[in-house]
Amino acid sequence: MITDIGIGINIDQAGFSWSSYWSALISATVEDAAPTDVILTFPSAASLVATDITCTVNGIARVVSSASWTGSVWTVVLASAVIYGDVVVVTFGKTGQTQAVTNNIDHPAVIDDGNSVVWIDAVNPTYIVKDGSDLVSQLTDRTGLGNHLLQSGLDSLKPVWSADGVLLDGTTDYMESGAFLINTANTLYVVLKQVTWSDGEYIFSNSNVYVKQHGITPDIAITSGNAITDKLPLDTFGIIRVIHNGGPSSIQINEETAGTGATGSNTWDKMILGASSGYVGQSNIQVKEIILRKVVDNATIQGLIYGYLKAKYGL
Repeated sequence: MITDIGIGINIDQAGFSWSSYWSALISATVEDAAPTDVILTFPSAASLVATDITCTVNGIARVVSSASWTGSVWTVVLASAVIYGDVVVVTFGKTGQTQAVTNNIDHPAVIDDGNSVVWIDAVNPTYIVKDGSDLVSQLTDRTGLGNHLLQSGLDSLKPVWSADGVLLDGTTDYMESGAFLINTANTLYVVLKQVTWSDGEYIFSNSNVYVKQHGITPDIAITSGNAITDKLPLDTFGIIRVIHNGGPSSIQINEETAGTGATGSNTWDKMILGASSGYVGQSNIQVKEIILRKVVDNATIQGLIYGYLKAKYGL
């Protein structure tokens, strides 16, 4: 006997197995676009409702608010959002079977707290505008503020994109944002590699502040008056944290002891990547990600953003 037990499907009731149905699950994900939604995709729909599933996030039960079908996709809505790094598991009540959910939330929520001014993901091609030769004309600002890094000039000025980030040649390449203004107190995170090193070559600059190769190989200095240095070994990706705060400023490579001291009280008014404000002193670097924030992040927030970058790039 054929009995309709689902949505748009007929299944032989005598031969139907909920265990087999659940085992045929194609995927289980949660996405950035809707962080409350666990999306379960099956070969076909069935008569399941919200009470047929339970969910844990980091081992703690999470309330399921509702569930609905669109074709063969079952969307289970949680009462609160999943965040970056959460471990999500669903349990099918009819059989007790469990399934790990792929967490595709790609960044900590703190980056979206309104204090990020520039956020460049130079690895993900979604945020890159380039030509067929991988010459980059835009690194898209993920904050939504429109502070993209641009290069609309000659091809010789454009960095080259690869899955490992954008590579600036140290001769002519640079990129530049439009104008914006943030005060002295700010935090900069960047994942980069110094391909080569030469005293006086600029990694970041604007009219007032800069981060550049300075002193003795492989020192990197920050300044808006007086330089503070720290070291990132050549040909090695690392995470640089710069706190620019006038007096108590610092630069830190990975988890090494930060170089600290006083800098001036100048402000960021734009971002130039790979050259000075006069478009000279180009640096030979490869960049994966940049986050500039208009506040001095406390230790907790620094830990969240640093941990995200470290895990994302296996550093």
